[in-house]
Amino acid sequence: MSKVDIIKKYVSFPISRVHMELTNICNFRCTFCPSSLMTREKGYMTLELAKKVITDLKEMDIAEKITFHVMGEPMLHPQVFQIIAYARDMRCKVGLTTNGSLFTEENIDRLLALELDQINISLQTPDEDSFALRQAGRLTAEEYFQNILNFISLLIQNKGETTIKLHLLNSKDRRLLVTPLDQGGVATQIPDLHSALAQWTKKLYGLEGAQNRIREERVLERIKRVSLRKWNVLEVYPRIFLETYILDNWGNTLIQKPIKRARFGYCPAIADHFSILWNGDLVLCCRDFDGHTAVGNLCHQELPNILNSPDLISILKGFQRFRVIHPYCQSCLGGTSYLQLFLREAGSILLWKFLKPYLYVTKRLFD
Repeated sequence: MSKVDIIKKYVSFPISRVHMELTNICNFRCTFCPSSLMTREKGYMTLELAKKVITDLKEMDIAEKITFHVMGEPMLHPQVFQIIAYARDMRCKVGLTTNGSLFTEENIDRLLALELDQINISLQTPDEDSFALRQAGRLTAEEYFQNILNFISLLIQNKGETTIKLHLLNSKDRRLLVTPLDQGGVATQIPDLHSALAQWTKKLYGLEGAQNRIREERVLERIKRVSLRKWNVLEVYPRIFLETYILDNWGNTLIQKPIKRARFGYCPAIADHFSILWNGDLVLCCRDFDGHTAVGNLCHQELPNILNSPDLISILKGFQRFRVIHPYCQSCLGGTSYLQLFLREAGSILLWKFLKPYLYVTKRLFD
């Protein structure tokens, strides 16, 4: 009998991914990130706990992939390569989300040797002007972009199998659905988005071993038809994607206005993914940066007991019936007005149950 029989009534395993937060410490202070609001203690996941989590996830076939990231910069962890190597030894599919600032020559060599399945690079701000939003200390935009390109260049030259996704922000104003943030814009109009995608396509095809004029021109032409209102995952070169997504307000946590709480709606939390914070807390989703939805702690409890806990099952039952149970989820799906509240409640059901295939678009542009 499976150790997770109760939750299996509501969740089909393996789920898409589990996020493991190696640290919530970061070397950037991005204005669009909620790190300044984080009240939980900062620290690093111990090697012992990391190995325990990886072992449990693998042996119980919980997730298709482990992704190292929630908050913080995972490459700041002093044992990050040892932890990744352990996950690879356990034959786990492994992803890493990094801001790319620590792509030194040594770190690049070690990452290439580990042959991760996927590396997400939080490029976010694709030009020198928007890079100021990162508050990256002495690191310049030119140095930052070059670090990222050096890594991708070596990956291409080594014919590595790692999938690379470069994340770019799109801060299109969707006032009725998402209360806008007054923190500077990134790709707020169609020409801005198309220009950013074109510039990075040119940078990628300018790398050694990647030059292909016909393929580049085909990608540049197809970029002109990319929508500003969709989550675009664009394969512009084999295994290299430019991924655009719309900046939101982290579940209303960055909004300085009273939030009317949602009572109905839907979220794929747990059913699609969940997160394990550096201290062992298991939280519902990767958006919960401050650990408000912790349903157990892996330092003190076994994973099956947490997944089968009455509190978690109650939350899952609620979402199955389009009812929002947890207070944090009620705020996340809430709105600053009754109209916005209704649109977000109804929109969450429409999005996750019906519209995701139309709004989350994956395209290969170079064929």
